Amino acid sequence: MADMTKVLADLQATMTVMAGIQQRQAEVLEEHIDWLVQHERAMTESREAGKRTDERIAALVSAMGEFPRKQRE
Repeated sequence: MADMTKVLADLQATMTVMAGIQQRQAEVLEEHIDWLVQHERAMTESREAGKRTDERIAALVSAMGEFPRKQRE
């Protein structure tokens, strides 16, 4: 009977540890989801800023190309 008591105590300890692990994994998953959302938002903002920069560069290059033509006229 003492062996059965030890087995039950070991199982209870194992279940306690498993419950703690599951709780921590749930917290880590939630933190990761939050990080992914923030990361995606930052990447979207970065892509938009890059597009605006590309548009400004294209406008400057176009204006620089027009400048010599206007000087000849």
